[in-house]
This record gives sequence, structure tokens and C-alpha cells, in this order.
Amino acid sequence: MTVVTRVVKYIRKGTGVARTEAEYADSTSNTTAPTTGWNTVPPTWQNGNYIWQRIKTVFTDNSYTYSNAVCITGGKGISSVTEHYLATAASSGVTKNTSGWTTSIQSVTATKKYLWNYETVTYTDGTTSDTTPIIIGGYGDKGDKGDKGDKGDKGDKGDAGEAGAAGSGCGGSIAAFGVSSLLSIALIGVMVLRKKNEK
Repeated sequence: MTVVTRVVKYIRKGTGVARTEAEYADSTSNTTAPTTGWNTVPPTWQNGNYIWQRIKTVFTDNSYTYSNAVCITGGKGISSVTEHYLATAASSGVTKNTSGWTTSIQSVTATKKYLWNYETVTYTDGTTSDTTPIIIGGYGDKGDKGDKGDKGDKGDKGDAGEAGAAGSGCGGSIAAFGVSSLLSIALIGVMVLRKKNEK
């Protein structure tokens, strides 16, 4: 069985992995990767040509990265490619014989921070090869608490409240009565003085 080795160019942490896509391109060179013609459908093998592969990892924020392209065949076509995924706490030492691999993407967590991937390539002659497991994503730890925001602007002055209800009771009448009584007493005093003067 031929083992194909892939190397991830970037490892992105802090976002989840939404999906991975294998892309293929045909070339006459088995040493220089093609720069155009990449497609998710493997090309039909042609005598004297080589098929290259790269992996596109798409994250949950719609950003993506590409692995380094590798030449995977020069004498036969690709029939199918099966993806394998494993979320684990291990950042190294993972092989295709490590238990827990599935063909559907697994979620990373605080305890299983690393998402690994490898592929089984089936060729048109019935033979297969496995790529070397690599880390394609990771769990981002919680960030530090942000700085306190600036104080907000002073709000506008509120509208004046409604006038209060008229008071009840006899306070006003008592005040009015007191004033009238004083005026009466003053007038009586004046009259008494006049009568004394007349005598």
C-alpha cells in the first residue's frame, strides 16, 4: 500500500471546521504543483500525466486554508476518496490506527481540542492508499476580558411633570378669616380713638 503524505500549511484555531474539500489538478510534472485547473472532481488519468491533490479546509466563519499540494498518482486514475476525522486531546502521535476515527466531522471541545484528518484514496485499478493524519482545526480557548467601555454621554433633560391636584381642607379659609378679623379690629380701634378725641 502506498502512503501519501500531506502537510498542512496553516492551522487555524478559534473557529470550528465546517467542512473539508479535496481538490485535484492534472499536470505533466510530478515535482511542481499546478497553479490552475483545480477541481473537486478528480480528472481522468492520461498517460504521461500526474494527478495532484490539495485539501481545502473551510471554517465556520467562511474563511478557508489550503494544504500543500502533493502528487498522488502518475500511472492510474482516482476512483474515490474517503475522508476520516478524529477529535482528540492529542496534538501529536495520532495515526490511522488510533481509535475513534469516523467519516463525519467531529466537534472539537475544551477537552478534545484538535481535529485530525486523513484520507483513503481508491484508484481505478482497485488499489488504495492512505494519507498521513494531520491536524486541520483546533478549539480556541476563551479570550481575555475586554477593557471597560467609555462613559456614555449625558442624557437630555426630561419634560416637566404635570401640575399637582388642588389641595383640600380649610387651610385657605382659616388664612382668609385671619386677615378679615385683623382688619376689623384695626377699624374698631380707629373709631374708638376718634370718639375719645371728640370728647
